[in-house]
Amino acid sequence: MLFGKKTKPTPLVAVLVDMQDVYMRKLNADERDKIVAGQIRIIEECAHRDIPLVIVEYAFKGPTILQLKRKIAYVPRQKTVVKFTNNPFEHPQFVTALNGFGANSLLQMGVCASYCVLAGAISAHNRNFKILTADDLIADCDCAQCRTLQKSREWYRVNGVYYDKPVSMDTILEDA
Repeated sequence: MLFGKKTKPTPLVAVLVDMQDVYMRKLNADERDKIVAGQIRIIEECAHRDIPLVIVEYAFKGPTILQLKRKIAYVPRQKTVVKFTNNPFEHPQFVTALNGFGANSLLQMGVCASYCVLAGAISAHNRNFKILTADDLIADCDCAQCRTLQKSREWYRVNGVYYDKPVSMDTILEDA
């Protein structure tokens, strides 16, 4: 049981990381529009197919942006986790949510792809989760920690599944 309800195990869980205004303002407009559109597409698929979504927000940085929150409201199985460190796996409520959903594959989405998203992906990989992501789902803001997106993309390619272009949820589910 998760959060007082029986849930069906789901091999794939979508994870949305740090999509908060403070980070989004550090992206150029084209990059911001690209990842928000890609993430909306995935969130809509999560709602339609009943794929769980875990929203990770950095403490004291505000809520997930409204464009995404409006779509997230329609996802039947969702959990928001507030983190106090870069790595969501350091927070028991995140691990509990993944375990409760029966996840064995994570579709990583978010900003700070070379820092916070990558920290979670590495921890997930070390715990035998399969990692999937795509060019239209992750971005790096313009900060000292996040200026290495090319390097993190290579990590995703080597250690998981990385799509260079938008793909269908059917493809993602097949690869999960």
